[in-house]
Amino acid sequence: MFKDEIQTLIERQPTKDISYKIEFDNQIYVHREHAVYPSASTIKVPIALINLQQHFHNYEDISLTVGKKVGGCGVLHTLESVKRLTLWDTIVLAIIISDNTASNMLIDNIGIDRINEGFTALGLHDTTLARNYYDTRGINEGKRNATSAADMFTSMQYVIQENDVLPEDIRQNFFNVMKKQQINDRTGGFFNIDEDHEAEFIASKTGSVTALEHEFGMIQLNGKQLVFSIFSDNWPTNQEGKYFLNEMGKIFKKYMS
Repeated sequence: MFKDEIQTLIERQPTKDISYKIEFDNQIYVHREHAVYPSASTIKVPIALINLQQHFHNYEDISLTVGKKVGGCGVLHTLESVKRLTLWDTIVLAIIISDNTASNMLIDNIGIDRINEGFTALGLHDTTLARNYYDTRGINEGKRNATSAADMFTSMQYVIQENDVLPEDIRQNFFNVMKKQQINDRTGGFFNIDEDHEAEFIASKTGSVTALEHEFGMIQLNGKQLVFSIFSDNWPTNQEGKYFLNEMGKIFKKYMS
């Protein structure tokens, strides 16, 4: 059975710090779903949602200054001539290539306190934004961005279902951005889905730092839908964490085929 195969896979892993919340075939499956982890890049999705909620009337026109460029994922820190971006283009970079500089622009556009208020309003009670990405001082002070599998599952609901947070056209546009995710070799590693195939897709967001691998999103295949949020930490190597997500995706594909 679906859950039994997942449980067997989890029991074989070298870490016990694994959590998930999955919706498939009208059933909800959970395991330690409210355990709180370092968020890595996963909370870039609700940060983007809050930016769109605050600026839905001019999200394609409002212009943001490219601030301090930071390393890690992304391209903005290598593009010396880019000084300003629209809010929408900033969101696209933060989501599909997890650009850290773009993500910090989204944080600065709203402010950490207001973003945390936004998390609460969205029902993300395990989620906290404490610092910008690559904030060395904040890291040294022990400030940690945190969330849970349950909260990112909730975030995904705002992306895939009509709601009163975002106007419907903006929600659909953001959903389409998540379908174009370029970091898609984890849970989606066993799926061969054409990006232009509207009826079959994976829309997701990963989070990865040393020893930690997260991913959440939605898969649509063969007329079936699966919404997932999988969090994991304390892997001996990140490659083992990525392979675990591959194997989770393999189970998903089996039951969706």
